[in-house]
Amino acid sequence: MGRKRPYGNGVKNRHNPSYNRNHNSMRNNNRNGGKKESLFKDRNLLENTTRIRIDKDRLNDFESLDTSFLEGRRQNNLTKEAKLEKKNSKKKRVNVSTIRRFRNTFYFLGFVSLFALVFVFLFNNRFFVDKGNNNKKGVVEKKDSNVKKDNIIDTNCLFIGGYHTDDFSLDELGGSFPYVKNSKRELFTDDILDSMKKNIYDYNPSVVFFELGIADYLDGKSDSDILRNIRDIITQTKENRPYAEIYVESFFPINKDVDGYPDDMFLEKDNKDLIKFNQELKIICDDVHVHYFDVFSELSVNDKLNEKYTDDGVHLNQDGYKRLFKVVRKIVDSNN
Repeated sequence: MGRKRPYGNGVKNRHNPSYNRNHNSMRNNNRNGGKKESLFKDRNLLENTTRIRIDKDRLNDFESLDTSFLEGRRQNNLTKEAKLEKKNSKKKRVNVSTIRRFRNTFYFLGFVSLFALVFVFLFNNRFFVDKGNNNKKGVVEKKDSNVKKDNIIDTNCLFIGGYHTDDFSLDELGGSFPYVKNSKRELFTDDILDSMKKNIYDYNPSVVFFELGIADYLDGKSDSDILRNIRDIITQTKENRPYAEIYVESFFPINKDVDGYPDDMFLEKDNKDLIKFNQELKIICDDVHVHYFDVFSELSVNDKLNEKYTDDGVHLNQDGYKRLFKVVRKIVDSNN
């Protein structure tokens, strides 16, 4: 039995190399007088070459076709889609993670900036400034609403006391440093306590020299009352001018053996009584942490006022004040 051909002659002729030449020569021969018949034949040929014919015996041949390559291609496509989806998902997660990281960083920097601003504001607050500058000299801390906070002065000495301070001529002795002298021949401790602001605070001192109690002592006031007032004066000064260095002068020595001694002064008191008072005064100074200025020892010989430092046994002469100024000058220089 011969092999069946699945397609017609039209299809076979389409692959015949001589087909086009014969067909073209036919068209050339029938160009004059046979136009309609040529067109009709050409149309039959076109139908024969384009129509697909399927043998009835081979209608089910498609069932034996191998389509495994299609399944593999499909599987490959699914794998590619899964990888692409995984890649896009990973990129999306990275983008989200990056956004969250930048957002958290932004929040952190904002919090740090806010904290820094609050800290700077509080640090510049007067409470923190005053607290942080406890060791600076000449700075005034306002404790009382009636006390005015003055400008900072590096060195501003205040000398306050009775007749010894009143006679202390600092300008003549070369006192070139800034100072104020608040003195009175009879300056009582009660008068000072009645107006601490006027007598001490308003001068804004960085160094204070107190010569206190001699007027009370000569007036017959008890030692305990005088010492209590001196303690109150020192304590209030420290509270309102905490950066001032305070020097409390001892009672000065006397010498009743000097010609011209005034008998109406000190009466029954002598240097032993003055030494006893000075000992109690030193205890107070140590207790409230201020400097005790032992003038008595600086000016005395054998527990009496040196004769070369006085003309009447009570008041100091020029040599006596020169000696005193020499010590004061060292104290002032040490506080610059």
